[in-house]
Amino acid sequence: MGNTLLDYALIQVFHNFGAVLILALSGRGLVMARRQQSTRWIAGLTGLVWALQGITGALFGWVTWKTEHQWPDIHGVAVAALIIKMLCVVAGILSMGAGALWGMRWSDERQFGFWATGLGLGALALTCAAFLRWFS
Repeated sequence: MGNTLLDYALIQVFHNFGAVLILALSGRGLVMARRQQSTRWIAGLTGLVWALQGITGALFGWVTWKTEHQWPDIHGVAVAALIIKMLCVVAGILSMGAGALWGMRWSDERQFGFWATGLGLGALALTCAAFLRWFS
């Protein structure tokens, strides 16, 4: 049990810093877009952090499976929050990939909207994390 708690804690540290990094990078992308600076590299980096969020999120379930031989016992609001978080991860990876590949061709308004949406996705995922934590 002791190692399991350490596993959960270490995963949580990386997961939390990833959430903060997504918000910070998206905020920076928003500022850069407003200044009409290239955001290609920051979109790629943000997409990578979204992927790491998906991996660390999956690791929570894996640790439970490894130690208890079953998936985490969640229901109701917690399941809805988890589904929304997973959709945010997929949307974050895909949108940031699109931003890294084609964002430099977009209008200034579209770039700004893209980063505002990215920031909103990060905030939504973080909000759902609170519901997942307290309703599971």
